Amino acid sequence: MNSSFTDVKTVSLDPSIQSKLAGAGLDAFYKTPEQTSALLSSDIEFYKKMSKVANIKQE
Repeated sequence: MNSSFTDVKTVSLDPSIQSKLAGAGLDAFYKTPEQTSALLSSDIEFYKKMSKVANIKQE
């Protein structure tokens, strides 16, 4: 699995790829698996709180 992350890092930091993504309105960035996990956990908590505040119920 490490080689997959290395490949993603290599591609996401490639200036030509970043340019193509920027042309499509996207920002390329790389995060380690640990950073990605922390970001997702943070986002999940944020949206849990927002759905509670907005009184959004799970179907």
